[in-house]
Amino acid sequence: MAKYQLIMRGEDFLIDLDGKEELLGFYQTIYLEEDSLQKAEHEAVDIIKESDLAELAAVEKNEQARIFLDEIYEVESFDGIENLVQGRA
Repeated sequence: MAKYQLIMRGEDFLIDLDGKEELLGFYQTIYLEEDSLQKAEHEAVDIIKESDLAELAAVEKNEQARIFLDEIYEVESFDGIENLVQGRA
């Protein structure tokens, strides 16, 4: 199995900021070990969907919200990486 660094991008998420809803996006880096690039991408999307994102974003109100792969790199190891699922920026 190969090790991957995936940079995922979210777009058009309706986020409540101080009582006002705004369409925002994010980037999130996720490190995974999978059999293929496709499996890694699908797993990364699932990880994001199962995170606290549903609490933060009114996903059910906005069908335009999307999560997709922005960049992917095959890496030798995960040495020195403390969190395999990084925070969003």
